[in-house]
Amino acid sequence: MLAEMLARTLATISVMNITVSVVCYKYRPQKDGRHPLMLRVSKDGKRSYQSLGISVNLEDWDFKKNEPKLSCPDREYIQKIIIDGKSSERCPLVPV
Repeated sequence: MLAEMLARTLATISVMNITVSVVCYKYRPQKDGRHPLMLRVSKDGKRSYQSLGISVNLEDWDFKKNEPKLSCPDREYIQKIIIDGKSSERCPLVPV
């Protein structure tokens, strides 16, 4: 429950003009058909993407909420990775 509340709270973080969100990058699938989860960092209209190192099937991702669906088999693990990714050094403050 706590992980779910944190994931919703951290779905989009905005500080000054910087926005950090998680997206399922569906434009470049991997060889196994899964799609990578990426941190999208936006500042002043410029975007950069940073891989979280995990991927999901499209049917396991809720595109409206930008989080794994309840039916996703690795939901709790993915939410933990998302929270860790948003709060770590891997999340760049300024897009390149």
